Amino acid sequence: MDGGDLPGLRLVAKAATRVEGDAVARLETVSDDDLGELVVWAWVFDEERTHVLMVDHHLFGLWVTPGGRAGRGEDPLAAAARELFEETGTSGLPVSTSPALVDAIAAVSPDGRPVTTFGAAFVFQADRNNVLSPEDGQPARWWPLAQPPERRREHLWEWMVEHLTRAM
Repeated sequence: MDGGDLPGLRLVAKAATRVEGDAVARLETVSDDDLGELVVWAWVFDEERTHVLMVDHHLFGLWVTPGGRAGRGEDPLAAAARELFEETGTSGLPVSTSPALVDAIAAVSPDGRPVTTFGAAFVFQADRNNVLSPEDGQPARWWPLAQPPERRREHLWEWMVEHLTRAM
C-alpha cells in the first residue's frame, strides 16, 4: 500500500488504535483528486518505556517525533522507519504493523486546490544507547516522559503518552 492508495489507506485507518476526529469518514468520502499526501510519524520509545526520541524540527521550531511524507508506492510503516533513520541515524523495531494513530488534516495542494492530508503514527522501540546521527540543523535526543520538552505539540505528546501507558 502506498501513500496515494485509497483502499490501502482505509485499511490502515481501520486498524489504527486511535482515529482522531473524522479521519475514517473522510477516507470514505475523499476522491483520488482530493487526496493530499500521507504523512507518517515514528513514535519511538526505549525498552524501559521511560523516554521518547524526538527531533528539534528546524521548520516548526518544535520538538517533534521523526516523520515525513510517504512516497508513492511506499508502505506507510516502511516510510516511518525510513524517516526515523533519516532524521536520527538510528533504527527501531516496530511494535505493531498497525498505526497507533490516524488523523486527517485539511490542506492545500501546490496548485491551490483543497485536499485532505492523512497522518499515521507507528510505534517503534529503540536502544537509547545507540549513537544518534541527526540531520544537519535538526538535533535529536531522548526525552524523559516525566520531563517533556517545553516546545512541543501538546496534543501529540499527550496521545503518545496515553498510547504508551495503555500498551504497558
